[in-house]
Amino acid sequence: REREILGLLSTGLGNKEIGRRLHITLQTVKNHVHRILEKLRVHRRRDAVRLAYDLGLLAEPSEPPGRNVSLTREGGSKD
Repeated sequence: REREILGLLSTGLGNKEIGRRLHITLQTVKNHVHRILEKLRVHRRRDAVRLAYDLGLLAEPSEPPGRNVSLTREGGSKD
């Protein structure tokens, strides 16, 4: 369940929305988040998500179709 919540944290959802989606109480979400932060030895949700990606606990999000736009021209100069 913690991995499921970690995945939802990675989408930027807050505790209330996570609780609604999983049909669990706000306090249960807070308990899970607290345990996630403790296990990963971090203090912030964003740090937990970043570390989860680095450790391979979460798959890197893929780009939505049509959003793969380069900000540099050929040769590396910016527009």
